[in-house]
Amino acid sequence: MKIFSNFDTQFKKKVYQEFVMEYGEQNILLISRSRLFGWLYIYVPALSYISACVLLLVILSNYSWTVWIKYVGAPIVILSFLYLLFPLIKKYIDYKLDFAIISPRGVNSFNQSWIFRRQNKFLNKQNIRTISVNQHGFMHSLFNNGEIIILSEWWATDVGDIQLLYVPKPEEARQKMKKVLVMREI
Repeated sequence: MKIFSNFDTQFKKKVYQEFVMEYGEQNILLISRSRLFGWLYIYVPALSYISACVLLLVILSNYSWTVWIKYVGAPIVILSFLYLLFPLIKKYIDYKLDFAIISPRGVNSFNQSWIFRRQNKFLNKQNIRTISVNQHGFMHSLFNNGEIIILSEWWATDVGDIQLLYVPKPEEARQKMKKVLVMREI
């Protein structure tokens, strides 16, 4: 029995290979999060947390005038560091394991929310109403990142809508999606 059956680090590669076998590599588009997401939300915060933790531990070790600071202060610093680390782990899982595959049949979105939860959405190409691109903010414009929003024919909230965040070169990705989907003008 697999305890972490939803948490498969090779899942993206397996799914991509299945789609390549079915449609051919030229008819498949794989969209993952950009490196900007990794740097802004994972690597820079992790480095700053580690630096702050090490600095606080060095400062606490230099104050040898009280045992209380060493034996109570150091565990508090380490526990607070671990507490701050959990959101970074979640974002790292999003960065590495969230992806979308566009095939001639439609759009498949895979979202690994946490270790025990994976959400798969499929949107048939006949149900796609519009594909829009949002680029907001200085960092998105500077590094040519954005989000692609795929809306279906339904108007209900969160039914049939797929949102791809931190897509590198989103306008280019949108054009490639339209070519793969072989669609009418969206």
